[in-house]
Amino acid sequence: MHHPEDLEHVLLGLAGGVLHAVQRRAQGRPRLLALRLRLERLPDQLAAGGEVAEDDVLLGAEVAEDYRHQTTLITGASSGLGALFARRLAARGSHLVLVARRADRLESLAAELTRQHGVTVTPITMDLAQPGAGAKLAAVVAERDLDVTSLINNAGFGTHALFHEADPRRIIDEITLNVTSLTEISRAFIGRLRAHGGGVLVNVASIAGYQPSPTLAVYAATKAYVLSFTEALWSESRGTGLRVMALSPGATATEFFDVAGQGADGGTSRMSADTVVDLAIKALDRRNPPPSLITGARNRIMMGASRLAGRRITLAALGAMMRQTERR
Repeated sequence: MHHPEDLEHVLLGLAGGVLHAVQRRAQGRPRLLALRLRLERLPDQLAAGGEVAEDDVLLGAEVAEDYRHQTTLITGASSGLGALFARRLAARGSHLVLVARRADRLESLAAELTRQHGVTVTPITMDLAQPGAGAKLAAVVAERDLDVTSLINNAGFGTHALFHEADPRRIIDEITLNVTSLTEISRAFIGRLRAHGGGVLVNVASIAGYQPSPTLAVYAATKAYVLSFTEALWSESRGTGLRVMALSPGATATEFFDVAGQGADGGTSRMSADTVVDLAIKALDRRNPPPSLITGARNRIMMGASRLAGRRITLAALGAMMRQTERR
C-alpha cells in the first residue's frame, strides 16, 4: 500500500529548501515571485488534499478547434490516454487512424466511435516496439491512401526496476517504442502535417523526463528525449499552422502501471486520464499552444522546484521517495 503522506513530506522538504532560495532572489523577477507564491501555498493545499488551481496552464485565448477536416493518427490507441484522445477528437469530428497491438480493442473502439459520431475510423494492428515499425506503419498508411493531417504519438511503456536487474530485451523494446518508433513516425508524417497546416502533433512525454528517476532510469531518459525533441519541433514548425506540443503528465490512472509495476508511481496520487486529456485538448485550443504542458499545477510546481534545487538535492529526494515505495 502506498502512503502519499510520505511523498508529501519529501516534497515539502524539497519545496521548503527551494522557497528559501527563491525568497532571496525573487524581488523584481515576476516568474520567481509567482513560484514563491505557489510554494508558500503548497503546505496548506497538500494538507487539505487539494490540487493547486490550474491558474496559469491555459492563459490566452481559447477557441474550440474544428477537427472535421482532420484525420488524426493515434498510437497506443487501444486504452488509456490514446483511447481518450480518440474519443475526444471523434466528438470534434476528426476521422481517425488508430494503432495498437490489441486488434479486438481497436475494432471495438472503432465501431463505437463510428456509431456515435459518424466519423471514419481505421484500425491498424501493429507492435511499434519492433525494429522498423515506424517505416512499416508509414507504408501501411500509404497503401490505404489515408491522408493523415494530425498525429498523437502516445504509445510507450516503462520499467520499474533497478537498472542492473532489468531484463536487457525489455530495455531495448522500451527504447525502440518510446524513442525510435516515435521519431520514425514523426519524420514519416511531419511533412504532410506541415503542408496541411491546422493540425496537431502531440508527443506524450512525462514529468519523469524533467529529471533523472531512480528505478525508472531508462523510462525517464526516453521521456527526456521526447521532451527535448518535441520542443525543438515546436520551434521548427512555427508559422506553418501545425501545433506541436509535448504532453507531460505525472502519475495517471491508466494501465501503464500494470506494465511498469505499481510502485512506479512513487506513492503519488494518480490524476484521472480524462483530466490529462482534457487539459491537453484545451491547451491545443489556444491561439499559441505551449511547446510543452505539464498537467497538474502541483506537478508544475515540483518540476520548477527540482530545477532550482539542483541535481544532487533532487536525486536525493527522488531516491528517498522510491525507496519508501519499495518498502511497502
